[in-house]
Amino acid sequence: MAPEPHESDIIFAEIGRVTVRWAELEDVLGILIGALLDEYQRYTRIIAIELSYSGLTNLLASLYLERYGEDEDYERLKSLLARADTAEQRRNQIVHSTWRSAGAPHVVIRIKTTAKRRRGYATNVESYDADRFREISDEIHGVARDLISFLRILIERGKAFDNPVFESKS
Repeated sequence: MAPEPHESDIIFAEIGRVTVRWAELEDVLGILIGALLDEYQRYTRIIAIELSYSGLTNLLASLYLERYGEDEDYERLKSLLARADTAEQRRNQIVHSTWRSAGAPHVVIRIKTTAKRRRGYATNVESYDADRFREISDEIHGVARDLISFLRILIERGKAFDNPVFESKS
C-alpha cells in the first residue's frame, strides 16, 4: 500500500500546475504572434520566446492593430488579453510569495511583504488550499484555450496563416 502523500506534496503539485499552465499560456501567445506574421513563424518564435509576458501581449495587440485595426476581432482580443492580465496577477501572487504551513492539513499561508512608496512597509497574509491553486490553474488554462479558439476564428477569416499579404515575392 502506497503511503499517503505529505500535505505539502499536494500543495506543491498545485503550485506546479499553475506554473505549467502559465508556460502553456505564454506559448499560445507566441503562436498567435507567429500566426499573424505567417511565413515568418520561425523568426517570430525566436523573438517570442525571449519576450516577457507584457512584451508578448504588447506585440500581439500591436501586430493585430497594425494589420486589421480596431474591428470586432480586436475587441475580442482585448477581452482575452484582459483575462490573461488578471490571470497573470494571480499567478504572480503565487510565484512571488513566501509559503508557510498553516497548521491544518492541505492548507498553506501566503505571506507577501512589500515596501511601496504609497503604503510603505506592508505584509499581506492569507490562506490557500489545493482547491484555490487549482482554480487559478484552471483560469489560466481557460484563457489559453480561449486564445486557441480565437486563433481558429482568425484562420477561418483569413487573418492568420496563409495571409495573402505575405505571398512570396519570388
